[in-house]
Amino acid sequence: MADHRCPTSEQAALAMVLIIAGKDSADKALCKGLSLFSRKFKVQHYLTFDPDIQCNKCLAFGHHTSKYTV
Repeated sequence: MADHRCPTSEQAALAMVLIIAGKDSADKALCKGLSLFSRKFKVQHYLTFDPDIQCNKCLAFGHHTSKYTV
């Protein structure tokens, strides 16, 4: 029999990917976050890169210079 208990506070999602239609809605979510399931979540812009993209900083493939924070 499968275990269908609710996750505890120790079990957290590492990431969720949502597609938000409309620039205004996306900008608002980035600024204010999202409320889902009675919880507030921080929203970050998600960038995808093909394996052949080369970083200008470390010259490795698969990511962009924007991954580095100042």
